[in-house]
Order: sequence, then structure tokens, then C-alpha cells
Amino acid sequence: MKKIFSTSNVECFPVYNEDDVLIGAINWDHARSIVFEEGLEDLVIAQDLMAPPQTVTPEDNFYDAFMKFMETNVEELLVVSSEDSSRVLGVLRHDDLIAAYHAELKRRKSE
Repeated sequence: MKKIFSTSNVECFPVYNEDDVLIGAINWDHARSIVFEEGLEDLVIAQDLMAPPQTVTPEDNFYDAFMKFMETNVEELLVVSSEDSSRVLGVLRHDDLIAAYHAELKRRKSE
């Protein structure tokens, strides 16, 4: 896990069971202190670090995504398929959502 966390620029890692069903997510902010604690690398498994996955779908609007960020206090949400909530399509970052919001405000102001 150390290698994955230290080489990735993603904050949220999906966790799947043996049937490829999304069962949780590991949030880097919450796992950081445990993953790099000396002596725990052989004791800690994904199940110890994961929480229920925080997700949005491509059909969710800005307000829905923004409220999910506010409710969960995470920096990234998993974007899952509307037809199959175990199929992760990507990650939505809080910063990207806010940047898109500001870009839309700027665009509307210039009209």
C-alpha cells in the first residue's frame, strides 16, 4: 500500500471484492498516518482503512456533487456509472468542481 499511496496523485482509492463489486474506498487523508506508521505494513489491510464509497454519477448536477463534498469532507468523489454503481468511471476532485463553477460564472458574466 505504501508504494501505491506514495506514487499516486489520487486521494481516493476504490476497493473491490473478489467479484469486482465496489465495497469501499480508502481516502488518503484518513489513511496517511496509518499507512506510513512503522511496523503496521504487515498488519493493516484495505478493509481496515476503507469506508463506504462516496460517489456521484455523471448525471448528478453541481449542487448534488457540492453537497456530497460538504457532507463527507473528502477531497475526491468516485464517479460511478448510473447503470452499475460498481463501475468507477473516474474521480471528481473538489478543486476541479470549484474551478468549473468559477469558469461558468466568468462565462455568464461575459455574456
